[in-house]
Amino acid sequence: MNIKNTFKKLILLNIGLFFLTFISVFFESDEVIRFNEALDAIPTSLLIIGLIWMILYFVSLYFLYTFKKSGKKLFSILFVLGIVLNLPLGPSAVDSLTYTLDALSWCSQSAMLVFLYFTQIKKHFN
Repeated sequence: MNIKNTFKKLILLNIGLFFLTFISVFFESDEVIRFNEALDAIPTSLLIIGLIWMILYFVSLYFLYTFKKSGKKLFSILFVLGIVLNLPLGPSAVDSLTYTLDALSWCSQSAMLVFLYFTQIKKHFN
């Protein structure tokens, strides 16, 4: 199988998982919703930063899909920044479906990093 094709399909999988995870939040159980409502609200500044991160994330995926060199760097930075931005959010609850989709999303992002730095796909970004 062509490695470029596989990489592009991995990017599309990641986008699909992102949207499925987002949609699954609207179908969470009442118990999870009550638990999350009892916690402190997320500060507006973190929401704005998260929105900016999300926009840049989709830009980086587009750059990766079109094999632009800046996409590789931007995706790597946003991957680490995504981990750092999760730390101040504190505790929250999710249903098993949302949790599984989120875990699969992190796995696909990690696989993309492996592709970018440890396979022949890295030559297409020079």
